[in-house]
Amino acid sequence: MCCLLGSDMAVDHATPLFFDATCLYAATHSPTGGSARLIRLCRLGWFAGWASQLVMVEAERAVRRKGMAATLVEYERLLRFAPLQYAPVPVSPATRYPGINPKDAHVYAAARACNARYLITLDKRLADEINVLAGDPTAISPGDFLQQVLPTHLDYAMESTAGQRPEGDDAET
Repeated sequence: MCCLLGSDMAVDHATPLFFDATCLYAATHSPTGGSARLIRLCRLGWFAGWASQLVMVEAERAVRRKGMAATLVEYERLLRFAPLQYAPVPVSPATRYPGINPKDAHVYAAARACNARYLITLDKRLADEINVLAGDPTAISPGDFLQQVLPTHLDYAMESTAGQRPEGDDAET
């Protein structure tokens, strides 16, 4: 579990979440998992979802390498319906962020370029590098985000007190 930087601040509809390739891949393979739930919450307008073209290409390569034809169709469907905005990647991110593994520097650079408050990743090594060496944005797993951050959403308390939870955050998914 990571220490959430700025965790005392509530999140809202404009809070930018940057998804790395591990999460896009996981959402394709596990439509009821945490990554897919977060992408659904972005689709519902609870957060602003971001990724970069490099991240999307990396995820597609993983899907093609490890999946079947149906998995590729699911990935394409995910991208078609996910409201992800494209973050730019600065030139030479590896030299700009020497504390981050050069192969992952583009992920961190793109998350910073879109002013993401959270970088959603299943890559523990990357999360540790960002949270220990670099800091902002906070790198966090989808599960930790759903448990620790989602309850601070300004509308979450209203939904919960009304006996409802936002679609995409039901107990079975």
